[in-house]
Amino acid sequence: MGQTVRLEAGLSGKNGGKAAAQRVAFLTIGQSPRADVVPEILSHLDADIEALEYGVLDGMERHQLGALAPGPGDESLITRLNDGSDVLLSRAWIHQQVQEMCRQILDDRIDLIVLLSTGLFTRFRPLCTTINSQRVIDRTIEALAAAGQNIGLIVPLVGQIGEFISRGAGAHATRGAAALPGDRAALARAIRDLGACDIVILHSISYGEADREAVRAESGKPVVLARRAVAGALCAALNALGVDATLDGDESLSARLRRLSPREREVLVQIGEGLSNKEIARLLGISHRTVEVHRARVIDKLHTASLPDLLRAGIWIDQI
Repeated sequence: MGQTVRLEAGLSGKNGGKAAAQRVAFLTIGQSPRADVVPEILSHLDADIEALEYGVLDGMERHQLGALAPGPGDESLITRLNDGSDVLLSRAWIHQQVQEMCRQILDDRIDLIVLLSTGLFTRFRPLCTTINSQRVIDRTIEALAAAGQNIGLIVPLVGQIGEFISRGAGAHATRGAAALPGDRAALARAIRDLGACDIVILHSISYGEADREAVRAESGKPVVLARRAVAGALCAALNALGVDATLDGDESLSARLRRLSPREREVLVQIGEGLSNKEIARLLGISHRTVEVHRARVIDKLHTASLPDLLRAGIWIDQI
């Protein structure tokens, strides 16, 4: 069972009445509660939500984690335990466990899941409306690159530099550097390693406001904090969910998504990936006209003008 906190504020429906509180699950790849992350994200919200925290490593002791460490050549992720220490884990194992945790979370009648990891979960397919922090940061980088910004990324682990620079939206960044959250000396070295850039992105949920301020002071550049970007995406999602709840018998967006056919869900996922109708048609082996029909049906079933905004914000829709 997740750790629970209630945040009450002024999210209202179209008719001026207070919208029903959304049940939001914050899922960390470490142990919950993440007192260093979730309260800060919640502080940026003006919404009535019931926040529940879940951790992939909840209930596990330190001596049990050795078997989960990455082997030679394995990709790794770093995360936080309840005692404040960090642990390295195999990325492949984490991917599998996150998918299973999402299935368990749905038993708690969750409206929205926030995946608290920027760990390249590119094959992750959520089972309900989900904010994938990796996608949020990808969208942020793409927008900055489109604006002509020269981007530098700071990641926790040296081995992640090549991963994030060479793949996906990270390819827009000219340089990358590594520094653990909270390590002021390492952050200063990372800034020097980045060299000239227009803006710095702290590419991990574990970086906090103190890290952002240290990097800003050292570099003299604007600094994007991953958890602030996630808070913005969460705010957009809650606003959309809150408005939708007044349109059709208090039915949530997640409930409407479950009414989509398998093919409609496939089309919606590809829309979220930014593909055009022609590209979706080629990928799925169907005609361009068929994609248009499926797209129209998706919009009709969801009947929300907020869908494009949700997708741009990095919120993923289930494909199952």
